[in-house]
Amino acid sequence: MLQIVVLIAFFNVFSRVLKSDANIINNFNQLLYPPLQFAADAIVNTKFLIWDITKPDTITGILPIAIPGPLLILAAITQFVSAKITQPYLEAEEAIAKKTKNEKDDMQVAMQQSMVYTFPLITLLVGISFASGLVLYWLVFSVTQAYQQYSTSGWGGMTPWIKKAGLLK
Repeated sequence: MLQIVVLIAFFNVFSRVLKSDANIINNFNQLLYPPLQFAADAIVNTKFLIWDITKPDTITGILPIAIPGPLLILAAITQFVSAKITQPYLEAEEAIAKKTKNEKDDMQVAMQQSMVYTFPLITLLVGISFASGLVLYWLVFSVTQAYQQYSTSGWGGMTPWIKKAGLLK
């Protein structure tokens, strides 16, 4: 729940204050107390590495539609990995669901599997219109979440993939 609140706050900052077509200093000064306001001639740097964090991370010109950029693709991949690590072994859950006669078990396992793939896809599709700063936040949050989950409970649902890659015995 906290992540949604922070995401909405960042969305408002990027869509209302850091609009690329507006005067950023005036937008900030309208929200800040007088002692904290910026000077009228101040310059706000909106660049992070190669990205302008006020503009979407897309690649244009190759196809007639915008293609997700590298930051957005990396955010979706880390969200997928984070979701897989969070899940327990699905094979074990499927075996348990097959042994029970309750159809709700099968539905729950299917829902978990679909959500692992659906949310990163939604991140890609919706993230095309978000500012790069939001995508950067989502990427950092997903990496942090994956690391925390790994350090507390191991690889979880990623274990079969890690074993196939030969990184885990």
